[in-house]
Amino acid sequence: MNTMRAQAEPTMPESSGAGRNPVDTVIAEVAERLTEPAKVSALWEEDALFDVIPSFGAIPMAPAHSLTEGLAGTAVLFAEMGRQDPQAQRRAHAHLSAAVELMPASGPSGEGLWGGLPSLAAAALTAATAPHHYRGMLATLDERILHRTRVLLSAEQARLETGLPLTTVAAFDAIGGLTGVGRYLLGGHVLAGHDAHRDMVAAICRYLVRLSEPISARGTALPGWYTLPADQQAEQGPFPPGVIDAGAAHGIAGPLSLLATARRAGITVPGHEEAASRIAEWLLQRQRNDEYGCYWKGKTSPEEELNGPCGGPPLDRVGSWCYGTTGIARALQLAGRTFSRPEWERSAVAAQRAVFEHPPERLELPDASLCHGLGGLLTGTVLIARDSGDPLLTARASELAQSVVALFDPGYRFGYQHIPLSDSGTVVADRPGLLEGAAGVVLALREYATTDTTGDREPGALGWTALLMLD
Repeated sequence: MNTMRAQAEPTMPESSGAGRNPVDTVIAEVAERLTEPAKVSALWEEDALFDVIPSFGAIPMAPAHSLTEGLAGTAVLFAEMGRQDPQAQRRAHAHLSAAVELMPASGPSGEGLWGGLPSLAAAALTAATAPHHYRGMLATLDERILHRTRVLLSAEQARLETGLPLTTVAAFDAIGGLTGVGRYLLGGHVLAGHDAHRDMVAAICRYLVRLSEPISARGTALPGWYTLPADQQAEQGPFPPGVIDAGAAHGIAGPLSLLATARRAGITVPGHEEAASRIAEWLLQRQRNDEYGCYWKGKTSPEEELNGPCGGPPLDRVGSWCYGTTGIARALQLAGRTFSRPEWERSAVAAQRAVFEHPPERLELPDASLCHGLGGLLTGTVLIARDSGDPLLTARASELAQSVVALFDPGYRFGYQHIPLSDSGTVVADRPGLLEGAAGVVLALREYATTDTTGDREPGALGWTALLMLD
């Protein structure tokens, strides 16, 4: 399968060991380029701080301490490598220490897993291999995280009690909302047995149960996670404005994954399984089909929710983790395995197989990143194949890994560049971090190259794939 557009033959880094395969060679080369925290953080002192997209203007990089693009993300990479390599453990500590130093004195501006305080906490928790590791740092961060989470959860609960129909993705999603923070807190509970973490995860699950229930907007029944984007006006019309998001990053697939993972870790709340069933069945009912097979469109309008597809672009990054089939299919698989619904897993596997029937130009995967690139597709495919034993997906994962390796370019600062999607030209940028940068690409390749990197973890433990709601 040709997963990317035609490109020049890349120059591979020299192999440092006899018999080393290209995947291992690229992993070692990119990790070496990310070794020094000072070289990574130097990006924030240069002019390359922005992606310039004509329709949006200059989009600043995420903070230097963040998981998304910064040193918390590179710390996670070396923490994962450190499970087999003591030197990498020391590198993880150096990156984590540098991330703490770069955090503003006032603290991060965001509340979520990928940019706020939980970024640092999640990196530390990933690096911890015993309950006492980073205990002081985590205790300080967790006190603030729990307080901020209570405030956000209280606001959402008050909204639900008063019957206000609109939530925001920043309230509930995996990137900046309660779902992502809940996944971090679940990992903290599993590692150290913190009651406060367990209680907050249960409270978030109770909230997600409520969020899964239908609401009424202008007399129209819509899913409870119906949102109005910040840049969209509440204009009058025959249908309510806004979107219903299915994806893993900002939609309901993330909450479905958390409900499943919390259940596997022993946390169950009233209505837990019913909520998972509502979400899973909604996702299955919203699958679309074209000549290549089934897929999900990441965002559905209220009009489409009521009347079915209304035209427009047929695909929405169909292979991506963030909005596409990959993140949704993995959430369905986790839920199917957790709640003994094998038909959900069968549907997830079929949908992921269908991704590879679509021609490359319709997948909209512009780079090797985790968020909306080949790295996310590779990781999701590896995990779905590993749990299902599907031989076709196993073969597709091997092809994807070779495509990711082929995108390595020694002329790039970190070997890979991030290419944001734009509606007017393409821009590229060096990115070191996890979600959109080179660290995430390396982790995707390691997940493929390692026979099983998750089987030795307890249910609910915080490995790197859990940060994407894939475990």
